[in-house]
Amino acid sequence: MHDPVLVAEQQAADKAAATGADVVVDALTTPTELVTASPDGKFTKTLTVEPTRMLHDGGWAAISTDLIEAGGVLRPKMAPAALSLGKGGSAHISTVGHDGD
Repeated sequence: MHDPVLVAEQQAADKAAATGADVVVDALTTPTELVTASPDGKFTKTLTVEPTRMLHDGGWAAISTDLIEAGGVLRPKMAPAALSLGKGGSAHISTVGHDGD
């Protein structure tokens, strides 16, 4: 039986060698850790103190607190918590929930 992490590492290393570009090892990536395979066969782990990415639609997406208008309210482009801010008038001032609420 093959270890899925080792398989993911090998696939990323093979793709990096074939394309000449760094490739993210999704199986080893977390909100605060990013692992990439380089074309030279080396792996690099980058750590951050705070989350910089989140799982979204089956893949990793960069967290962005830039506000966009959606459904008559302002929301962050990509955030791990559901947040909406009213635009004024009779709308709610704000709502906060877990992602997916």
